[in-house]
Amino acid sequence: MSEYPNLSSYQFQTAIKDISEQELIQKKEQQIKFILKLIETNNELKKELTNKNISNEDSELYNGIIDENKLSLIEQVGRVENMNRELVERGILNETNKEKEEKKLMEDIDRLNKQEEKEVDEQNTQNEKIEDKS
Repeated sequence: MSEYPNLSSYQFQTAIKDISEQELIQKKEQQIKFILKLIETNNELKKELTNKNISNEDSELYNGIIDENKLSLIEQVGRVENMNRELVERGILNETNKEKEEKKLMEDIDRLNKQEEKEVDEQNTQNEKIEDKS
């Protein structure tokens, strides 16, 4: 989904200077959606890892994907911050709103992670009850 998958942070900052305001805003919204989708994917994989019947191969695969997604998340959040910085430099976004948007993004990420932790805990509790009945 990202248009600049192999660019360093500096290269990305340079590349976004050449796009229009509208395109920059649109790309930022796409990045935010991508970030939230990565978190949802990780949450689904973590739930699958609670399945007692999961094979070692699948477990290793899912854990590898989760780790890769975490690295990608860090990069994607950085890109949103870079785009916000560019919007501030262009006078489209003020510093206060930039900080509010970035804080909200981090809160959304945290909320999704906490939601996932709760669901995984519930799944583990269900699995334990099933095992106790056996």
